[in-house]
Amino acid sequence: MKTTRHKRSVTIRSVSVYRRLFLLLLPLMVVISSITATEGHAAVINGSFESATGNNPDDWTEFGNAYSESDPNAQDGSRSAKLFQNFTGAPNLTGAFQDQAVTVGQNYTLSGYLRNGDGAGGDYLQADNEAFLKIQWLNGSYVEVGAYEYAPYNGGGIDSSTAQDDQWIYNTLTQTAPAGAVYGRVTLIHNYKGSDYLGGSSWFDSVTFEAEGGGGPAGAAPEPGTAALILVAGIGLFGRHRGSLKRLINSLS
Repeated sequence: MKTTRHKRSVTIRSVSVYRRLFLLLLPLMVVISSITATEGHAAVINGSFESATGNNPDDWTEFGNAYSESDPNAQDGSRSAKLFQNFTGAPNLTGAFQDQAVTVGQNYTLSGYLRNGDGAGGDYLQADNEAFLKIQWLNGSYVEVGAYEYAPYNGGGIDSSTAQDDQWIYNTLTQTAPAGAVYGRVTLIHNYKGSDYLGGSSWFDSVTFEAEGGGGPAGAAPEPGTAALILVAGIGLFGRHRGSLKRLINSLS
């Protein structure tokens, strides 16, 4: 009888200790979960360009003349991205991009709406200038390991010959993340190829980048500083309770 009571006492005590151990480790588990969520489940951020600082679209990296502007003819919301030439002579590129975490061998679909001109009968693309969507596949060091442009010469994009001026044209392309790819760089391109100062504008809206086959959105590449801060916070929480954790583990001996 004494032996039985002793075993039951040890069992109840062990359950209580493991419960406390779980509660102490819970903050670190939450941190790890947060990092995983950041890397795997975020869609293109600000794909409709509604959020901007001044006229600079938030969450996009721009080069050349790429802006988020108020657009009464926006495909979604009240703003869209406007791209036009750099006035540095032909050729030159304007664009905006953001990086998404990807898995090698997975198919991804980049989609968006493009428009030739301002939507009100002016500012059309001139002299063979064009605009299109592009996926760049990058390794962990952000070196290109593959790329695909959905430009007018392969059935996508818009150019000076586009018949549907002032109309939003839906473009979608699907590609497989190649060996070595860690990120997919979603890029909007305005390619100025014409005579100096004859350009026009191109507009983009409702841009998405998703995994095929029910995989959901590609994951937004986490800012290195953000990921580091989350990890440091987790280590701090773990360290704060390290003494308590050690005592709990010793009590199981």
